[in-house]
Amino acid sequence: IYLGDTAHLPYGTKSKEAIVRFSIANSQFLQNRGAELLAIACHSSASVATEELKKRFKLPIVDVVSQGAKAVARLNPKMVGVIGTVATIESGSYIEELRKVGVGCEIVARACPLLVSIVEEGIITGPIAELIVDYYLDPLKTEGIDTLLLGCTHFPILIPVIEKILPGVRPVDPAVEVAREIAMMQPKVEGGKVKIYLTDLSPNYQRLTRCFLGEEVSDIIRATLEG
Repeated sequence: IYLGDTAHLPYGTKSKEAIVRFSIANSQFLQNRGAELLAIACHSSASVATEELKKRFKLPIVDVVSQGAKAVARLNPKMVGVIGTVATIESGSYIEELRKVGVGCEIVARACPLLVSIVEEGIITGPIAELIVDYYLDPLKTEGIDTLLLGCTHFPILIPVIEKILPGVRPVDPAVEVAREIAMMQPKVEGGKVKIYLTDLSPNYQRLTRCFLGEEVSDIIRATLEG
């Protein structure tokens, strides 16, 4: 069961209180529909709401921040760049988690809010995308990072552009690590189904779901959250 809170996006510009409130409502919605495990795939939500969700819900919770940090640690980096939304970067969650898992090198973090906007607009290749990505990442290139943690769900879509701007730098997509962790926790099931709920069916939701999932999705259900 996938829930996209499209009515309240983007989370990255919201207050901590609002993000926590939305995250609780999202998790309650999923639990009410039979979820036995919660994956927090939004970095802003994972950065500020994970601890509160763990207190309120007795389900296993896998979040992008902890999994992303573990993935970086396995690479034994010499200097790490972290990019994300304003909420994620200002929370300091990634730096804290990276230190917890033993990453002792220098960490450079930068909020990149416009990267969210260009992905939402479908500008994921070409000169405009390259110009904006270069604007945000050139300072990290100057610092000499060798590993870049993509601390926002939108950013992996820009990996081809990022690799062009930062040749030789290893991009880390925490969502991949979340999927791997869940695969190890859950028994393999053949023929599983996917249900997708969105809290607002905006005019471009079909394009966005195709962009993120890589395929056409026709059966999307509008969700109404409580709280």
